[in-house]
Amino acid sequence: MARAGRTAGPRALVVALDPARNASRVPAMLAFAGCRVTALCPAGTSLAHSWLIEKCIVMPHDADRAVEALRTVVDAEHFDFIVIADEALLLALGSRLAPWMKGVLPFEPDPVTAALILDKNRMLEAMDAAGIPMPAFVTVTARAGLEEAAARIGFPLMLKDVVGCGGAGVRRAATPQDLLPAFDSLAPAGEFTVQRFLAARSGCTDVLFDHGVPRCWTSAYMLEQWPTAFDAATVRQPVSVPGVVPMLHAVGAATGFHGLGGVDWIEDEHGGLFFLEFNARVTHVVGPARPVFGREIGAMLAGVPAQPHEVVLPPRPIPVFPAHFIRALKSNRAGLLQWLPLRATSADLDWRDGGVLGAELGDLAAGAFRRFKRAARAE
Repeated sequence: MARAGRTAGPRALVVALDPARNASRVPAMLAFAGCRVTALCPAGTSLAHSWLIEKCIVMPHDADRAVEALRTVVDAEHFDFIVIADEALLLALGSRLAPWMKGVLPFEPDPVTAALILDKNRMLEAMDAAGIPMPAFVTVTARAGLEEAAARIGFPLMLKDVVGCGGAGVRRAATPQDLLPAFDSLAPAGEFTVQRFLAARSGCTDVLFDHGVPRCWTSAYMLEQWPTAFDAATVRQPVSVPGVVPMLHAVGAATGFHGLGGVDWIEDEHGGLFFLEFNARVTHVVGPARPVFGREIGAMLAGVPAQPHEVVLPPRPIPVFPAHFIRALKSNRAGLLQWLPLRATSADLDWRDGGVLGAELGDLAAGAFRRFKRAARAE
């Protein structure tokens, strides 16, 4: 599907296998970069509906066929910037490393680098070796080592799988009695991490790397997370966090990462920052920061040397779309008023991309209608 668009400017390819919505925010950033954008994604995703893409190429949901579809596209066309937008596709590519992926993946397609980026245990070990503060952890290879690791770490603690995002690969055990149920719920296929749980404020930093150099970044506290305390934020509060800078430089130096990613961290009552994980995929850059990130991508593609800087936003809470909207729809209808046009609370909406906004609102409306029908039948 081709659309009228720019006739000049760098060409960018946004690739998404998972229907997660972070990918649909990328065309808005790339528009500020002056890019001509092609989307490669399954039919029906919100990314496919973007008004800010030049064309959309439909690819299968199946991982093997999706990887082949990506290879076909990059063999046939040149792109100046490629965004692999979700973890599902990164994992599919990382398990099939090949020379053609150089410049396609946001890191060198070698097994050592891929393991470091895609295995959360390896990343923790690398950051620990670099002297980055983090909660105490032990890597465990099988269930047989669980109790010993828990005794070393102490309670409360976290169990973390080597893969997973949005809280999917995390379980908390507050007491020894919680340990085995948490492990059975997590059900790791191989190695996993046992890590000390610290009662602290959760935060995240979205960052643009230029071949390992952090060009720009913006940080926020996760004021509200839903449906669990380990899921993605529904409300963020921007904050300037100088302590995150060593983390970003350490991640960049260890990986040579090139593109959009994010670091999760916690802050204790004394202001100490502790590294949790690196997300080697597009994270949710909030609306007010997208123009700055987009212009920085444009400068990077134009060959302008990196001048690392923080994007500081006003410390006003920002509800995150669509996570906050979904939560309000399900449990607090009054919260929907925050999404009225021109209100400061709706700053995360991309009004320029009515295609994405319309598709996402349509999906939410369809889901609400299905729930209403189920409830009506149950009565």
